[in-house]
Amino acid sequence: MIYHYFSDKEEILFEIIQLAGKDLLKLLDDIIEEVNEPVECLEKMITAHIVDWCLKRKKETKIIVTDYAWLTKKRKETNIAIERKLYSIYKKKLTELQEKGLIIKTDPTVLCFSIFGIIANSIRWYRDTGPLSKEEVAQNVIHVLFNGILKEKIR
Repeated sequence: MIYHYFSDKEEILFEIIQLAGKDLLKLLDDIIEEVNEPVECLEKMITAHIVDWCLKRKKETKIIVTDYAWLTKKRKETNIAIERKLYSIYKKKLTELQEKGLIIKTDPTVLCFSIFGIIANSIRWYRDTGPLSKEEVAQNVIHVLFNGILKEKIR
């Protein structure tokens, strides 16, 4: 019955990735519209990305992270627009914070993909039955991202 609506499994995968990606972009755009203070905005972006998107939608996130490679080149290219928009949203916010002297001077691309890596990999270890809530995971991730792991700067 499902193939009445979709031509094959790849089309289903493509639709899942497209819809989830568009939902994430809207979620982040809404936060940017609502929160003017840049540090608070980044914090809310990361929290929403982890809590409201990645961990609440674990099945979709897992599909995106693990099954994306199965898309044909044409469909991958279609999804690149969403990926670039996501990257652009974060890079713009991080660059704004750097220009205001609020975060370290590190290449924004490295910062973006470090954030993406932490968020995407949380689905591999997070368990709803574990000791941390989704919100506590987000708070811990933000603490590490905003403060680093060393008590004192050594480099």
